[in-house]
Amino acid sequence: MPPPKADTAIYVILLVCSAILPIQAQEPKGTAERVITSGFVEVVIHDDFENHTAETHYYLRGDDGRRYRLQLAKPPRLTSGHRLTVEGTLQGDTLIASNYEITAKRTSSAGDNPNIGEQSTVVLLVNVPNPTTDPEPITTGQAHEMIFDNANPDSINSYYIEVSYGQAYFDGDVFGWYTLPFTEEELCDPFTTFGAIRNAAILAADKEVYFPDYIRLVILSHIDAPCTSFANVGIPQNPIETQDGPVNLSTALINGINFVEDIGIHELGHNFGNFHASASECGDSPIGDDCTSEEMADFYDVMSSFSWLRGHLNAIHKANVGWLDPENILEASDSGTYRIYPIETIAGKGEEIKALKIPIAGDLNYYVMFRRAIGYDSTLLLNTGFGSEIYDGAMIHLDLFESGTGGGSDSHIVDTSPNSEPFDLIDAVLPLDQTFTDPVNNISITTLSVTEGYLEVQVDMPSSCPADLDGDGAVGAADLAQLLGAWGPNPEHPADFDGDGMVGAADLAQLLGSWGPCF
Repeated sequence: MPPPKADTAIYVILLVCSAILPIQAQEPKGTAERVITSGFVEVVIHDDFENHTAETHYYLRGDDGRRYRLQLAKPPRLTSGHRLTVEGTLQGDTLIASNYEITAKRTSSAGDNPNIGEQSTVVLLVNVPNPTTDPEPITTGQAHEMIFDNANPDSINSYYIEVSYGQAYFDGDVFGWYTLPFTEEELCDPFTTFGAIRNAAILAADKEVYFPDYIRLVILSHIDAPCTSFANVGIPQNPIETQDGPVNLSTALINGINFVEDIGIHELGHNFGNFHASASECGDSPIGDDCTSEEMADFYDVMSSFSWLRGHLNAIHKANVGWLDPENILEASDSGTYRIYPIETIAGKGEEIKALKIPIAGDLNYYVMFRRAIGYDSTLLLNTGFGSEIYDGAMIHLDLFESGTGGGSDSHIVDTSPNSEPFDLIDAVLPLDQTFTDPVNNISITTLSVTEGYLEVQVDMPSSCPADLDGDGAVGAADLAQLLGAWGPNPEHPADFDGDGMVGAADLAQLLGSWGPCF
């Protein structure tokens, strides 16, 4: 039970004001104000499931005590809790950054990862005056079963216990119903009111709830059909005031009482720190220079707009939140044959490779993974009628990050068989004996074997140590002898490192410069 509360008039006045005016707007000035400030960033994604669109918004709680809307040109992959130093121009309450520096990052190491262990969560049931639908469509017990009950296979808790390999589970309490001073239209328009909705819900429940007991807040509205919902990406380090003192809570607003589990799995995925699972659309090619991002289109992953299909998070998303150990991800540094095991099964640290990571230009990586009809990934098949052949091959993702008014995505599935019908991504996997080629990075991936237990692929890529002509892991006398033996016109010889058709002085210089062990 929470300790007794002291009704503090000043506290109530301040919190009501913050609920109505979550961001203090300033009158525009005749000349723009230059600002340099540091603080913690809060990242919020707004998901419109009805129209399959989304937006990402950034806020900064400055050390000066002010809360800014933050406008960043091509932001990096930031989650709530990153610390920034920002220099820019203040227009109203918007800080337009000209320069910024990440001075501290949220970590996902085992010792400091909020996504591991109990996810203590408080759920607040809310409605509005004069609702057009049933103001209390479910009981607190029913909400508890939807979110927390691990005996219910449809619950949010059951899904995340499996997908996290048992590393994360939800426990908590449900309170309500509470009537908030908004219209239904305002609840469905959190682009401007999300801070007010969060503060008003906390204010309404504060006499019953001891918020320091929790790290996650879920606000569940009475609205029956899905409209725009929102969620923090990660746990903000911007304290929210309660009668029991300031607390740091990730927040998710779920609008759509008939779709609590489906929307909730997606929004809590944001709370864990993931952005969207999207797709790269490149026309007639699987990859290219003119690709566009299809927001939330990767239906295999719940971080798409198809969370009702209940597919496992992809390898990028599991790695992002710390559930896929780095020792179960193998970085391919050279050509070779690699074995990958199903993403759904539990494996000890380093025992099975769950993803193959292939670095490419621009600090990007391909991730190759393997799905099987196991657990919730079999549910996906049941919900769609697709056959298991949609998993029979290598699934390739790119860890490209895109953010802004078009949404926010940190993984893009590569369609290895573009322009198929009726659903283009239904055959996204690279099937047996087929090859995916990236001509820009000179990389190819071929599926060699598909079994129920593992996938084997051949990766061909530029050698990381081309002067190691005999392949013994070092550049030495034997390699020098090969080069000298090939001296002169010899366009097919591997010692023609510069590709000029001659094995000569330039190639010799490269070999001598690489002398010693390959790294």
